[in-house]
Amino acid sequence: GQSATSIPAIAIKPDATKAVLAVQNAVVVVNLSTDAVSSAISTGTPNDLLATADGQYVVVGNYLGSIISFASESIVANTLNTTTPDYLAVSPADARAATAHVLRKEVMEVMDVSGATGHQEGVVPTGPAPEGDKARGVAVNAAGTLAIVINNHSQNATVIDLTTDSIIAVYDAGERPGDVKFTPDETQAVIANLDSYFATVIDLVGGTTTNVAMGRRGGIVEISPDGMYAYIPVDADGDGVYRINLNTLAVDGAKVLTGNMGGIGYVFDQSSGMTLSHDGATLAVCGSFTNDLSIIDTASWAEVKRVTVGTFPTRAAFSPDDSRICVSNKNDDTVSVVTNAGAA
Repeated sequence: GQSATSIPAIAIKPDATKAVLAVQNAVVVVNLSTDAVSSAISTGTPNDLLATADGQYVVVGNYLGSIISFASESIVANTLNTTTPDYLAVSPADARAATAHVLRKEVMEVMDVSGATGHQEGVVPTGPAPEGDKARGVAVNAAGTLAIVINNHSQNATVIDLTTDSIIAVYDAGERPGDVKFTPDETQAVIANLDSYFATVIDLVGGTTTNVAMGRRGGIVEISPDGMYAYIPVDADGDGVYRINLNTLAVDGAKVLTGNMGGIGYVFDQSSGMTLSHDGATLAVCGSFTNDLSIIDTASWAEVKRVTVGTFPTRAAFSPDDSRICVSNKNDDTVSVVTNAGAA
């Protein structure tokens, strides 16, 4: 009754009574005795499906690392919450599994897959110490003397002296760093991490880092003109924008909810756009999946207007005087022009 994915992932219960197979963004359980097919179990599309050693469960090779019970035909636990592994292995002897990633990580997640109590046991490197692999973004200071490159695969940031073309420091970031910005006084840099529940703030004077707790899927950073705040949008667990106080190194105020953002480009490394006005008074956030633009007033820290724009808006840009916002609409080949007047 549903189309299997191509090439379909399939797991068969050792006693040959049931099978689990992948359909679009889900899996189904097929009773091999009665030919009955379960309703779709929402897991996201897996790369692999493997039965556990005891034959009671199936481990789903996807970003949640779901465990499905053959008996109840349902998800009983999720062991991951990051990116879909390219490879999955299940122990033939005990209730353990492990992942491997090609494009996004140099680590292996090890999971306990013993049914409802399943969980991630830990994360271990799959090779030598991280280098500067899969660079995905760069920031350059105003003087053009320093650059910071974020390395999506190695999960770190490289500081480069552009006057000597030499690396002067490497700092750990979170999982899949998504963007980096200097503060105006160039004493700090802020990294948004796509798969960690924190942002990373680098003290470029003291040579230290601080992880500031917040939601995951942070792909963009904007810094207020006075250098007091960093703004980071997230597109998971309630889409919205966090404000980090760069003096206290803590989230300041509640997350401001917006339209529906999400992954809009290459292997989910590109997120719906957020832009800060030149005067620092207004944030414009693209709701790519709800076709709208959220206008956030930074002084009151609230969304003051949600404006309908074209189909699948991805990026916004303010005019030099901040009076207008131009929004690129990916799916209908148009640009929407919005008058920037707060709630009006």
